[in-house]
Amino acid sequence: ARIKKPVTEAALTMALSRRQKSTKKKGPAKPRQFRLGNLGIHPDLTILTFEKTREGHRAVNLVYQRLQKTGGYLTLTEGMNEITLIIDSANAALAGESFPAKPLFRSARIACVWMKFDEQYLSTPGFLFDILQQFALQGINVIELASTTTELLVYLDRKDTRLAFDTLYSAYVEPFRG
Repeated sequence: ARIKKPVTEAALTMALSRRQKSTKKKGPAKPRQFRLGNLGIHPDLTILTFEKTREGHRAVNLVYQRLQKTGGYLTLTEGMNEITLIIDSANAALAGESFPAKPLFRSARIACVWMKFDEQYLSTPGFLFDILQQFALQGINVIELASTTTELLVYLDRKDTRLAFDTLYSAYVEPFRG
């Protein structure tokens, strides 16, 4: 791309050959530097995205008040134009009834894989990339993300839950068995 020339199979083979030779000289790969404190799953969730309006904010408050009484699950994210609720599927109807407009996006059969990590990783470049790369390498589609200071919540299709959990567990929790 830099020299604006077409790529040939021979050029790719030569570049990979050079790359392979240079990686052999570096020695064994260093162990993964990140560790997770806790790892868990929250199954059976629904994602609802609404247009961000004054009425939408009132609806969010209503949903939140009702869920506080029942102890239901809720993750709320707000962008510049949209509000997204991630809620227990059992309470999804409550959210739908509270908003004056139909959702812009709705997806059921969602699960959350959540992880707790050490605060030191906040200043460590590549931490979130490393985690998301593990999902990409396994072909797991991340639908939504949410976080707090030391927690990351990754929302994905329920069918990928086991693979996502096992991937994170073996990469960041399970002790190294070398």
